[in-house]
Amino acid sequence: MIKLFLTKKKLLVGVLLLLSGWMVAGFLLFAGGSSEPSQVKKCTDSSQNVVCVKVQDPASKPLSEDSAAATEKVVEIKELAGTIKRGETLSSLLGDYLNSHEICCLAEQCEDTFSVKDIRAGRPYCMLFEDGTFKCFTYEIDADEQLLINYEGEKFKISKAAISYQIERSVISGTISSSLFLTIAELGERAELACHLADIFAWDIDFMRDLRQGDSFRVLVEKRYRDGKFAGYGNLLAAEFVNRGEAFHAVYYNDKDTPAYYDRKGRSLKKAFLKAPLAYSRISSTYSNRRYHPVLNIYRPHRAIDYAAPTG
Repeated sequence: MIKLFLTKKKLLVGVLLLLSGWMVAGFLLFAGGSSEPSQVKKCTDSSQNVVCVKVQDPASKPLSEDSAAATEKVVEIKELAGTIKRGETLSSLLGDYLNSHEICCLAEQCEDTFSVKDIRAGRPYCMLFEDGTFKCFTYEIDADEQLLINYEGEKFKISKAAISYQIERSVISGTISSSLFLTIAELGERAELACHLADIFAWDIDFMRDLRQGDSFRVLVEKRYRDGKFAGYGNLLAAEFVNRGEAFHAVYYNDKDTPAYYDRKGRSLKKAFLKAPLAYSRISSTYSNRRYHPVLNIYRPHRAIDYAAPTG
């Protein structure tokens, strides 16, 4: 009986040990096989506009730093930005990355969206590369739109998109001391604001001859910002200009994509005739009884006012 009891006791202990081993093995197997989301690490080099993206393969879990380095895939994304120089074309910009046949096909595909022949010097552009392979070309057509060319699967995807800005509304006011341009500049604003203001009131005020010291203005205008930097003006929403004691008002209204300006009574500011013969830019030479002649190099009367205007 004693031998039988000892034999059963040993058998019971063995079964318990076997069950414990299975539980420990199952736990280790579960812990080792649990999936974790893939890890993505990014590093940037602002000096060269390069972004390296390191992606860890989710199918395997490295057990050491050496094995982790072996399973990470590094994708180098490089950005090349600049402005179009005189004489540069789409072919000269992309010639190092695409062959002549691809560039020719790209130019043909762009015709329905934006003709690449209209690329102009001074406009910003940006190219994006992934592991040295061309991926994207962006060209700013004007202050509002940009051309997007994406290269995916040996095919071009071409589109136009609006340029995104951060908009802030600002009230700007001033008193004329000598000219509208000078007053705007003294306020720390750009000359384009003076041109915009003069265009609005061009049917009521001749900004070449009618301005007087003490005239004043006040405008509510949208200021555009990109990446925290001032990038120009948006819509001029409302304006008041006091000329020789008479106040003129303008309110911006966009009716079915046809923006226009109206006075306080809802009447359009556009009339049959402008007050000045030319759009306001600047007076290149004023009326004078003694002006230095730029060709004859002598002083003589200049009994006229010269308006600066573009050629054509």
